[in-house]
This record gives sequence, structure tokens and C-alpha cells, in this order.
Amino acid sequence: MDIKHLQYFIVIVENNFNLTKAAELLYVSQPSLSKFLITFETDEDITIFTRHGKRLTGLTDEGKEFYYLAKGVVEKYDLLVSSYSGKKVMGGVKLGIPPVILQVLFTTPIVKFLTEIPEVHLQIVEKGAYELKKMLLLQEIDLAILITPMRTQSISAREIFSDTISVLFNKNHELALKKSINLLDLKDKKLVLLDKSFQLRHQIDQLFSNVELSPRIIFESSSWDLLVQMCDTLDVVTILPTPIIKTLATKNIVCKNFSPILPWEILMCKNENVHQSRASKFVEDYFENEFNMLK
Repeated sequence: MDIKHLQYFIVIVENNFNLTKAAELLYVSQPSLSKFLITFETDEDITIFTRHGKRLTGLTDEGKEFYYLAKGVVEKYDLLVSSYSGKKVMGGVKLGIPPVILQVLFTTPIVKFLTEIPEVHLQIVEKGAYELKKMLLLQEIDLAILITPMRTQSISAREIFSDTISVLFNKNHELALKKSINLLDLKDKKLVLLDKSFQLRHQIDQLFSNVELSPRIIFESSSWDLLVQMCDTLDVVTILPTPIIKTLATKNIVCKNFSPILPWEILMCKNENVHQSRASKFVEDYFENEFNMLK
């Protein structure tokens, strides 16, 4: 039994014994989590959960006592790590962030970090998601902020923020009368999109490919604010993360959700094959905690 086992157990209990949800939060597969439970109870010779068939329904009396004790141990462990890291951590960390995510989500957290933690030299590397993923694999940066999907086996990822992807156009556009937008609505529309240095653009291309549509893309750019400007004055449409709306100065832009909803999930990523320095671990936890407070 180690601290990770206790953390798994607590997450399962605190998510109403829903293994699917617990597995997502722990970034493990559900079969792996189910196997862990069986092995754990067998190795420790303890029956923690009540069951209906294969489904977990609650805790045994022994399990309730175990949960109480495990919770205390994990809280003390977290306090120890936090206290030790907060006082002793020093060093430099290279954190890669795509331009859109940096401007929309990270301006305030980074300023706060630089003010509160001057002993850690945080260097921001501003590149597109595909370039950052390559740099992470080549060990040129310590951490990277990327978006789903993330399919590289040697990169581990933790979700720190989620929102949606929206369609933007000016208020006089014919789509403004619709409550939501689907891909067929965009079939013949003039699109101005982020270029292919952005992972979001590859997602968009894949979505059109899935429904066998060839979008009418008339312009591509690495500047999302340029795309918004074009939508403000021209009869064109763009597709961008919904949080961008909060940064817009113009009131001439309409933002509509996709139907079905398209998620925009932000991940804190690291190379599993590289030993993580204490400074890098501290930066990872710091920003995860900052975004957790916004949920």
C-alpha cells in the first residue's frame, strides 16, 4: 500500500463509487482501476466496498473506518509536500503555452506566479501546440499547456480547464438568427480560421472530414484577434474557443455554440520519460491549483 493507492480509494469514494468518472479524474483506464480494487482488497485482506453484482454501492463498516484514516493520511501528506516545496523549491522551468491560451487564460496566473514565487525562474515558451509537443518530447521544455486530444504515449496530461468551441460572426450575418450552429450550417459559408500550427485547426479539419464536407476556407492566420476583426466588418465566419469572447472590445460580434457541443479542454502536460525537477513539479501543481479555484 502506498500514497497513490490511498488517493485512488478516496477519489472513488468521493465520486459516488462511479469508476468511470474516477478513472477520468485519475487519468487511468477503468479496467486498470477495477483491477487495482480487486488487487488492493486481496493484498490487504480487507473488504472495503459493498457491491451489487460488479457495481460498487457503498462502504462496509471496515471501509468507512479505512476512508476516515486514509483521508487523514493523504491530507497530512499533501500538507507536508506543500510545506516542503513552498520553502525549499528553487530553479528554472520552461513552460510552453500556445498564444491563444496564453492570452486568454494565463495572463493573470503568470503575473501572480512571478510576484509570489520569485525564487523560481519561469520562462514562457510561446509556440503552437504541435511545436510544443515536439519540444516536450525532445526535452527542450519542462511542461506544456496543450489541448485534447492528446494521444502521445510518453506524454502524461492532467486537465486544468475546460470550456467549449464556438462559431463567431457579425450580428448582421444570416447565421445570427440561429440558436446554435452545426457543421452543415457552415457548408457554404466563407470561413477565416486559425492556421495549421494550431491543434484546434486540426480538430476543425477532422470534424469536417468526419461528415465528408469541404469547408470554404478563404483565409488562415496565426492571429485570432485578426480573425475576429475580419468577422466584425466582413461577411465571414470563424471558429474559436468560447473564452475569447470575454476579451473582445467590439459588441458587433455574435457567438453561437456548436450543436452538439464541442469541448475545449486544456491540459498540463509533461514527458513521462524525464525525471521531473522539484521546481517543475511545483509549477505544475501551482497552475493546476489556480485553475481549480476557478471551477
